[in-house]
Amino acid sequence: MKHLFNACIFCNRMHQFLLLSVAWTLIPFVSLCRADQTSPAEDFPVDFTALSLEELKNVEIISVSKKPEKISLTPAAVFVITQEDIRRSGVTTIPDALRLAPGVQVARMDTHKWAISVRGFNELYANKLLVMIDGRSVYSPIFSGVLWDVQNTLLADIERIEVIRGPGSTLWGANAVNGVINIITKNAKDTQGGLATAGNGTREHAFGSVRYGDILGEVAHYRIYAKYFQRDQLDDSVRDESAVINDDSEEVWDIDNMSADHWNGFRGGFRMDWEPAASDALCLQGEAYINGDDIEEYPIFGDSGAPDGKISRNEGGHFLARWRHTLSETSETAFQMYYDRTKRDSPEAKYEVNTFDFDFQHHFVGGKRHEITWGLGYRFISDRIDDFSFNFYPVVFDPDSRDQSLFSAFVQDQMDIIEDRLSLTLGSKFEHNEFTGYEVQPAVRILWTPGERHSVWGAVSRAVRAPARSDHDGSIPVQIRRPSSEGDYGEGTIVIDTESGSDDFDSEEVVAYEIGYRLCLTDRIWVDIAIFYNEYKGLETMEAYILSDSEEMESSRDTRSFNAEISGMQNWDTASHINQFYSENRMKGCTYGFEMTADWKVRNWWRLSSMYSYLQMQMRLTNSTDTKSKSKIEGSSPRHQFSARSTMNITKKLELDLWLRYVDNLPARHIPSYTTLDTRLSWRPVKTLELSLIGQDLLDSHPEFSAHEVERSAYFKVTWKF
Repeated sequence: MKHLFNACIFCNRMHQFLLLSVAWTLIPFVSLCRADQTSPAEDFPVDFTALSLEELKNVEIISVSKKPEKISLTPAAVFVITQEDIRRSGVTTIPDALRLAPGVQVARMDTHKWAISVRGFNELYANKLLVMIDGRSVYSPIFSGVLWDVQNTLLADIERIEVIRGPGSTLWGANAVNGVINIITKNAKDTQGGLATAGNGTREHAFGSVRYGDILGEVAHYRIYAKYFQRDQLDDSVRDESAVINDDSEEVWDIDNMSADHWNGFRGGFRMDWEPAASDALCLQGEAYINGDDIEEYPIFGDSGAPDGKISRNEGGHFLARWRHTLSETSETAFQMYYDRTKRDSPEAKYEVNTFDFDFQHHFVGGKRHEITWGLGYRFISDRIDDFSFNFYPVVFDPDSRDQSLFSAFVQDQMDIIEDRLSLTLGSKFEHNEFTGYEVQPAVRILWTPGERHSVWGAVSRAVRAPARSDHDGSIPVQIRRPSSEGDYGEGTIVIDTESGSDDFDSEEVVAYEIGYRLCLTDRIWVDIAIFYNEYKGLETMEAYILSDSEEMESSRDTRSFNAEISGMQNWDTASHINQFYSENRMKGCTYGFEMTADWKVRNWWRLSSMYSYLQMQMRLTNSTDTKSKSKIEGSSPRHQFSARSTMNITKKLELDLWLRYVDNLPARHIPSYTTLDTRLSWRPVKTLELSLIGQDLLDSHPEFSAHEVERSAYFKVTWKF
């Protein structure tokens, strides 16, 4: 058996080696074939065939300063994922598209959950990353994180994704601690005519979308769209169910380890852009969605009475209006408001959240050297939590409903110290929230451009992560144990550990130091390097609460009452002890590292891109009884990440794309490192029709953050423009 096992490993490694060899040896062969063709590639439907890399890297962005500015002149670590990047990568979700950016940790947990963060602190609800779609925050006020299964707009309508590594709180406020992701959709006038897509595959069981855009009158454009998908589950858990509650282990099944099947969803929406005058622009957009999946089983119960086949549903929508008005050549105002509603009904949670947001900003030039942007904002959040569970155990929110108001203001001044050579940006955000009161988040940034082809920038910023509902109001059982020996509680005693929020929990803080260098060696080679050092304090820990004798007796009665509801499922003895832990701010630490990207336009029809990220995390406890948070934080984000992409136009009608990725291991999650390869082959028999074959995770099946494995998959896609 041992020889057979070794032989299987050898065959598997040879299979990986052959796949890589065939893929990468194909590149020079295709290069020779393509070199024999003398006709240029002007009519390729690809933006990089007509532009130099310097021109591509000077695309204007808005997320750093809330005004248009070129990437090369931005004093921040920013990366732009274009629509062309999304199309040629073959990804089918926004989370997978974010793998294209350096410094972003993306890990799939199951069919519809991802852990995504920037520069560390990765988890299911990563609470130090602010995500927006067209300036609309999708950050959950309940968990301090993003529900990625809801963020699933039509990929073809995304113009670009702006990814800022490092604090963005000066403009965008609390929770933009380690980064900001702003997903920007296309103007309606750029999506005229019809578009239909359809596909099927091993993991992508069935998907399709349709979009149509037209003109309203002479100065207005609109589009309407709809999208449907159905995806298969990931591989079953590789962990043994007996590890959940046994005599030797204290391992706990998290909510992300539930097995979910057939994740499906439908959404539809519209956008209208109207320019009634040269000085005015109005945008109206809205979207509604409904998603669902079937929960096969709860691993903690197995087949012993768990509610198999439970259907999980979430639904919601939003409406956004934005008006821009130009006062003069040097002054412009913008007003935006949106309403967002989310409702979830699943074994994990039954709740709804309603958000109203109003934002005003004014940008103007003051004198010859000052460019000033300031603004005011107000957000009202109303939630109601009817039912919440963790591994089928009830979670208590007290109160079960809460209304929150967030007031904010910001000001930023960009000063030209030396014209076209040296600039200084000063600014700060001022906020007031329900839990911690006033927060001030300043930043200073400097940009030096000694020449046309290279620039140096630096920044010092302060940002905070404000508490969410779960940090203050939630109480959750995180572990259930039955010690094998008598120990402190007696043989066979069930011990329940709970974690609860606390009114004493304050905001988490970071002071970030960054420096970066951009170099355009030629029109064909571009290099971007960013180095960072972050100092954190007041990070969340779970501190043990010592019960008095009377509290111990009351706690024991509560525990027995709680356990009576589920004791019949496993014939457990009545629990007689509960350990209580409360959230406090007793951890500090630092993170440091760097990210490097390089683009090489080898030929007009061939482009190579690569990126490497290094991250080191060092946490320290201060008078804390927490024994888990430190190692969990340090070991849940990869230290090394590498990515290389080859994008080729073999002929005028045939495209070949290869994408190789390496992600380091996660010690705290017991996740090994993995290397994977995606491929895409596309053929355009006619100008309006594209046929694509995509292979994903081809080298091997691998877990990324949870017990579920991401398996090899492939799908076929048809895109028709009319």
